Amino acid sequence: MKMKYPALILLTCCLLSGDMLAAAPRKTSIVSYTINAELNTRKKIITASETIRWKNTERKAARTMRFHLYYNAFSGAESEFLKEDGWHKKSPEELKETRFGGITITSLRIINGPVLTKKITFPTPDNKNKNDKTVMEVRLPRPVAPGKEIEIAIDFTVKLPDIISRTGVKDEYYFIAQWFPKPGVFMKDGTWHCHQYHYNAEYFADYGDFRVSLTVPSGYIIGATGNLEKKLENSDGTVTRIYTEENIHDFAWTAWPKFKRDLSKVSLRGKKEKTVMEILYAPRHENALTRNKESLLFAMNFYAKHILPYPYKKITLVDAPMKGMHSWGMEYPGLITTGHVPFIPDFYRLAEKITIHEFGHQYWYGIIGTDETKEAWLDEGINTFFEMEIMEAYNKGKASFIQLAPLNLYDWQDRRGAYTSMVHVDSAATPSWEFMEYSTYRGNVYAKTALLFLSLKSLTGKKRLYGFFRYFARKWKYKHPTGEDFIKDFNQYMRHDYTWVFDQFIKNNLPLDQRVHSLESTEVDLKAGKFLNEILVTRGPAWFPVDLRIDFADGSKKTMKWKDPGPWKRFTFHSKEQAVRAILDPEYRIPLDINFINNSICDENEYSGFGDFTSAIGTFMQTIISFLVF
Repeated sequence: MKMKYPALILLTCCLLSGDMLAAAPRKTSIVSYTINAELNTRKKIITASETIRWKNTERKAARTMRFHLYYNAFSGAESEFLKEDGWHKKSPEELKETRFGGITITSLRIINGPVLTKKITFPTPDNKNKNDKTVMEVRLPRPVAPGKEIEIAIDFTVKLPDIISRTGVKDEYYFIAQWFPKPGVFMKDGTWHCHQYHYNAEYFADYGDFRVSLTVPSGYIIGATGNLEKKLENSDGTVTRIYTEENIHDFAWTAWPKFKRDLSKVSLRGKKEKTVMEILYAPRHENALTRNKESLLFAMNFYAKHILPYPYKKITLVDAPMKGMHSWGMEYPGLITTGHVPFIPDFYRLAEKITIHEFGHQYWYGIIGTDETKEAWLDEGINTFFEMEIMEAYNKGKASFIQLAPLNLYDWQDRRGAYTSMVHVDSAATPSWEFMEYSTYRGNVYAKTALLFLSLKSLTGKKRLYGFFRYFARKWKYKHPTGEDFIKDFNQYMRHDYTWVFDQFIKNNLPLDQRVHSLESTEVDLKAGKFLNEILVTRGPAWFPVDLRIDFADGSKKTMKWKDPGPWKRFTFHSKEQAVRAILDPEYRIPLDINFINNSICDENEYSGFGDFTSAIGTFMQTIISFLVF
């Protein structure tokens, strides 16, 4: 559309830059939580009450309420989560030694209305596993009309399991996540987006306001989502802490008497108030404190510069003890966990990688609110791309994952191992619980999607690609964009149709294999010394624009572009010097290519092939190493 007036042109430019989108904060909370919880460290249980005020923002009435009861995933080996993790195959002895957990609803009632505890059911919307009780439903005596609210009071008890996955207790160390009844998301068609808890899947919920009161024995060091508003010393030897936060969709916390705490305030670009950076770490992890602080601060400044400033008052990083390693590497609003193994040498940049990755989730999972369950690529994939970009910048051009010559390994090479080693049977757009196995989930959602954006950077340019993500983040802040929203915005921002990219690499499972099939350089004019060169290249089943570089006998080079789709192409041209080598993607700008080894070929009459052999071996070794260290 042609713009008629300069003012409209200026407005459009401002919108595309994202600057106007960040101007006015707005209230987006659909649900509010008031939770009072007490931790009994002797029985290892939490006794809690919760009041939820939920607003129906859709055009259809809600006749039921559905809630996530994630903690019931740890109630026994037959829950869907643990079955998918293989627990149903464990021996009776192993199961007997495991402390399982779960959540029990002791009362559910409508404020100023009836008690509905006996009307609770446990639907299984994804399968027929009747042993799975991670979804709770209650039919309401009166539908919640569009625009109206309902207030529900729930009393519940949480039995804490061993830290099987992400949450639980080990000795005196507690990490508590997904521990309270949480409403699903009410959709436009009048159904609930409230799936069972699956091993691959993570979370999706409406934005809300939280006021959480935590009572724990005196002497425990606490880290939690949100801001500490009040601390009360109780006469029974316990301490009550009250935390609040707005525009978030989850709340997690940790408690351990041995935590050490490091507090600092940092200034971020584009944010007037300083941000509190809290690090809780195990006593033997002092040598990782500087690494964690520096990498976290670097990530925060990177996002502030290129996307948008972290909007909350505080970020808490938990560097838990080894005994709590099953709680490592996770994200919650305002609270993330990293992982440090004291005996791993510094050249292995694992702690930095985890810290940077988990902080990035504050944006795509947290602030933008993508759906980690049905479209995990929008969170894990985008986040892994920025993890690779930040690791590269943080290490200033040095190998960003393993710095040990001659086996230097970059983060993108590490992630590529998961992509090249997986079976290409699922698409990245597959709902998380429908992937064939974890390797195809990891390879598609994390690696393939991240490598797609790394490859796209070669087409759009870094500045333009970063500009889009900045625009997208500011447009969808505190909303829930879908994959279709993302693709539509991408095409509009780039002013070019890239639908073919997402159709091939997100919606379908097409791998990309680019190959130089043959090279012939024939002397056709002895007097003039001219050569006829013919290079045949193939690819499939997917395609992507790529450079073809030709090396000549005198050391000169020529670059040609293969832009158009198609499974093969023949390049024919004359030259004064003999062509001795042809290389597709000589700078490795298309890491979506599943096999780098066949990307080059030498003229059999001129080269012994040793250079290509050593190059192939190097690429092969990098692939093997990246697979082992993922």
